[in-house]
Amino acid sequence: PRSTLFPYTTLFRSITSSHAVTLDGCTANGNPGNGLIAQNMADVTIIGPSSFDNNGEGMNLSSNSIVSIASWAGSTDISNNRGPGVWQTSGSVFNTTGSTTIENNANPPGVSPSTAFGMTILGGARAQIGTCFGPNVIQGNQAGGINIQENSELSLWNCGQPYQSLLQANGPVG
Repeated sequence: PRSTLFPYTTLFRSITSSHAVTLDGCTANGNPGNGLIAQNMADVTIIGPSSFDNNGEGMNLSSNSIVSIASWAGSTDISNNRGPGVWQTSGSVFNTTGSTTIENNANPPGVSPSTAFGMTILGGARAQIGTCFGPNVIQGNQAGGINIQENSELSLWNCGQPYQSLLQANGPVG
């Protein structure tokens, strides 16, 4: 669809090849798979407050998809997932303008090596983490804060506000 608005709690698994999708105050929690999948050039805007908690992975972005988080109305939480909080590949883009928390993502017992980074950015994917609407916190993730490889890009930027992005108390790496 050209423009879609999903309010409150929504049951969905993936957004594929769709443009101008808006998730306003969305909760995708307790799924055995992913909280959100954006693939095949999907374009998704998430307006907080929103949460993607207690899933297999919080978010999975691939194939040149874009997920933008605008948490000006409340924070967005991507926590306590059984794998990475945000996993990106194949030219996908993740963007937040603040008030986003990615924490306490951990693999189930016995899974080794741990893949539960706060963010995993692969395959030429890009992540932009800004502080316009509040601080961003990436902490307590089992494998580490951010894993970036394969010609990918990461930008942590300040919007001129008094907020910061904090990467702290993660596994062996920030």
